[in-house]
Amino acid sequence: MKSADLVTETDILALDPEEISRFLVRQRREKRTERLDVHLDEVLKEILAKADEFVPSEAGSILLDDPRAKLGRTSTNRLTFIAAFGKLGECLLGKSIPAGQGIAGHVYSNGEPYMARDAASDVHFYRELDEESGYVTRSVVAVPVFVGESICGVLELINRASGSEYDTEDLALLETFAGYISSSIQNALDVIRVRELARHDDLTGLFNDRFMHVRLGEEVQRADRNQTPLSVIFMDLDFFKRVNDRYGHLVGSQVLHEMGGVLNAWAPPGAVIARYGGDEFVAILPGHDVLLAVRAAEALRKAVSANQFLHGMPEGVHGPIQLEVPVTCSVGVASLQEHVPPVGDVRQRQNALLRLADSAMYQAKARGKDQVAVAQPEA
Repeated sequence: MKSADLVTETDILALDPEEISRFLVRQRREKRTERLDVHLDEVLKEILAKADEFVPSEAGSILLDDPRAKLGRTSTNRLTFIAAFGKLGECLLGKSIPAGQGIAGHVYSNGEPYMARDAASDVHFYRELDEESGYVTRSVVAVPVFVGESICGVLELINRASGSEYDTEDLALLETFAGYISSSIQNALDVIRVRELARHDDLTGLFNDRFMHVRLGEEVQRADRNQTPLSVIFMDLDFFKRVNDRYGHLVGSQVLHEMGGVLNAWAPPGAVIARYGGDEFVAILPGHDVLLAVRAAEALRKAVSANQFLHGMPEGVHGPIQLEVPVTCSVGVASLQEHVPPVGDVRQRQNALLRLADSAMYQAKARGKDQVAVAQPEA
């Protein structure tokens, strides 16, 4: 590669945005993995392309740690190649190395830029990758990647495109570029955060009703297209008005906040859970036929009934607050295939599915509350 033949974004490989998101969970409000609107893979490709403009190289990569594996010691963590270019780009993508080994590990551990003019003789060089691939790493320059005040990974370039060794000027250029790296990632995360906040309910941390309607429409389309099951659970707390009337709205809000935790702990894989309004909640259950949905609804009913609300809430004037009003729930279940006729557009079908689950919930209340009811098929 000549120095003028700079790498473009089309030459750079990156993991899928959904995979990348787990390496940046430190900046996210929810631990659930949702498809991100911001294309993090494109952000990382642009970063590597710009780095190659600063210091033209044969190969380069971005490695990020796993924030959930951080236990106070970098040696317990690993660095994963999430974007790369060069001959080994495809082989490296998704591979991980110990966070305390290699030049990348040294930079990650110390938080300082590093240059190895002769990689083969460098004490920090990690030879295993070259031995596995047959690639020859001559020289390396690497800088830490920060998000906020925390180091989260490393950007490294390998073998200067001109064929000469990297020098102190290259290191200085890349060190200057490190600020651009951090701000680019932070900007992407800020956009994600804003969008996340726009679709979440502040009190419970669950999705809001606006986002729930969007997702329900998408899931109805997917279920119709792939002929896969889809069900909806509509849940309402029993006697919640009594909680507000007896203990005040502050306690009522705390109960709703804790309900968010109960629902998150209960959620089946792939479920989309939203606060519909007041003390009503909706769970979209892809892949659930009516029988699976009823089992999930019954498990939810039991989880709510067994939960000790206000545990750990600050004491009131007369000591700890203990609810004497039972907090239970009535749950309605409706299934797209079993209960909604195969006619009408997506909006009509999603509205019918939600309406039927809501009606079933009222049937559960009419039968005595704290129970599950199943919708009747709509003609």
